[in-house]
Amino acid sequence: MKTKTILSLIFISVFSFLSFSGKSQVIDSIQISPSIPGVNDTVKIYIYNTFNSGGCAGSASFGKSGFNISASSLHCLGALAVICHDVDTVIVDPPHALGTYRFNFVLNVGFSGPPCTPGIVPNDFDTAYYTVVANPPNLPPIITTISGDTICKNDSLGPLSFTVNDEDVNSVVITSTSDNTTLIPNSNLIVNGSGGIWNLNLTPATNKVGMANITVTARDNINQKDSTVFAVVVEQCTINNLYEYSKINITMFPNPANDEVNLSFSEVIMDPDIGMFNIQGQKIEIPVNRYHNLYILTTDHLTPGTYIISVHAYGSEVFRESVVIQ
Repeated sequence: MKTKTILSLIFISVFSFLSFSGKSQVIDSIQISPSIPGVNDTVKIYIYNTFNSGGCAGSASFGKSGFNISASSLHCLGALAVICHDVDTVIVDPPHALGTYRFNFVLNVGFSGPPCTPGIVPNDFDTAYYTVVANPPNLPPIITTISGDTICKNDSLGPLSFTVNDEDVNSVVITSTSDNTTLIPNSNLIVNGSGGIWNLNLTPATNKVGMANITVTARDNINQKDSTVFAVVVEQCTINNLYEYSKINITMFPNPANDEVNLSFSEVIMDPDIGMFNIQGQKIEIPVNRYHNLYILTTDHLTPGTYIISVHAYGSEVFRESVVIQ
């Protein structure tokens, strides 16, 4: 009987580890610079990845056959359950034949320090296309969107990451402005970065509350530009706790979901109250398992439909999002 119990515990541990690891990596986006290259341009392909374990650095390699480019990378993940971002870069040197190229990318991961063994968890993959032309246009830069947020009075926000794509990305100038300088002065908007990878940190004026729209602009060397605008709300918070709720970042995935929904917390939260409700507002009982900062909600018994997941911590609701169960 003891042997069966031990074997069952081992099976559960392995199953749980694989369940956690199966969601360990995702390709967020692929950006190609320049977006419409010429025959003599160096093509740089940036693959932006997110991992649910710390220590996510890796390296990429590729091969080219005609108009097909096949690339892959291997990332060796650590055991710390925190969100980690990394960028793989593939550089395709000229000259190029005129035509449309297909870029296939496979993201491999393994665990423990390098060299690690890939294939322990499912890979992610994505495809992108670009066309080489004889006379490429000089296109304006492209800046990604930045999500707005709500913070407490006298708190800071950032770093807020964003990327810029341009045929000469190293010549692009980044500026940021506030439409409410009483709340967030322009001098309190700090932009850092280089090339295509940037981040923004901002600090409201002391003891001020309200809302400001922040505009971040990327401008190239012939004054072509692209901008993104996001709102920042500064509130008078009343949570008397070491952690303010605005500092808690919770990521939910996948959505839509089938058998389980994952909640990844940016910080260790003591006994968060995680609830799931149907669209009529009735609370649904679901099993919740915790692995470090990752909470796994078992949903395989639910009727397909839309549900609401709510998280309360430190006396307030810190997260509420809808999820579709298939």
